[in-house]
Amino acid sequence: MNHSISGVNIIYHSVGPGGGMERYVMDLIQGLLRKNIKVRVITRKLQWIGNIPNGLDYIVLNKFKALGSRIANLYFEEFSIREINALWPVISISRIPFISDIAISGGTHKYHLLAKKKKLFSFYHWKTTRNERLQYKNAKKVIAHSQFIANEISTGYEIQNDKIETLYPPIDKHHFSLLARERRSEIRKNWGVSDQDFLLIFPSNDHIRKGADLILKALEKSDPRIRLVVAGRKAIVNDRVINLGFQSDMAGVYAAGDAAILASVYEPFGLVGPESILCGTPAILADTIGSTEVLAEPACYKFPRSVDGLIQMFDRVLKLHDAGKLSLTDPKQYLNYDSDLDNHIDHLLNRLPKKEFKSIEQ
Repeated sequence: MNHSISGVNIIYHSVGPGGGMERYVMDLIQGLLRKNIKVRVITRKLQWIGNIPNGLDYIVLNKFKALGSRIANLYFEEFSIREINALWPVISISRIPFISDIAISGGTHKYHLLAKKKKLFSFYHWKTTRNERLQYKNAKKVIAHSQFIANEISTGYEIQNDKIETLYPPIDKHHFSLLARERRSEIRKNWGVSDQDFLLIFPSNDHIRKGADLILKALEKSDPRIRLVVAGRKAIVNDRVINLGFQSDMAGVYAAGDAAILASVYEPFGLVGPESILCGTPAILADTIGSTEVLAEPACYKFPRSVDGLIQMFDRVLKLHDAGKLSLTDPKQYLNYDSDLDNHIDHLLNRLPKKEFKSIEQ
């Protein structure tokens, strides 16, 4: 481990208790602080649960927010680099077109748009894609959260392979664990469901990208016991759906379900899979989900992303459920990568400059 580093700059546009990269950034910050490494976060939005911990310095740069998130985000990407502690190395997670020590990618803007069949020709999309290309070009090291992403960066952004490294995102094993199953019966009772209901946990704030339409079409032709439990801010109006709204206790939600599901049109990794598995609940994932690279049966059931493919998978998984063969008693063995947060952070630190960094007097 690189013990000489006393502080790190992290640039990311949104820091808070969300999913995906937001959760990853929160975990990264807390893990660095536990190692007595100070952190300066430059962000557009900061929502920290509880008091700001010692060692965390933050700059909220959200000019032009009244003009909309796109304008504010482009401004942030251009000027966030001015707010760093110049004596500390820089980890860029937002698309900054400047030199950084490590650029971390949880997906690319260009291929996200292509997957959703959106045009690249607006100024915002052109500028964002250009910033992203420069971010990868100028970074000393590029970390991709899956091989899926590494391939996009290499082929779509013409970045040499020896500069790119695949490092799968970590999971908070203290939070996502079998202990969450102790609340399973209570949570299901609060939801008003029976033991006969088969609950599919669907964490989503972007129903189109996450494949809600495909899932609902498959449900129409599947066993009526199967119900979709949506954990996200936007409700889905359907007789087969239970809307929970935003949930801070996702471990409890996963543990109360019978399977988690994603059918995303674009999902470079998908933390839903390993998080659910660690709570003893298997995941049903489309073959477009990046985390299927490191997950396998009986913890992860991969299906070809089509309505017919999902209908067949529902039938198969429900039979396993009825036979009492679906829940996981030793889930850690099915994560085929090192998902430990401390090890992940040590890996990043070892790729930062090996020199003494002294903190600025605050």
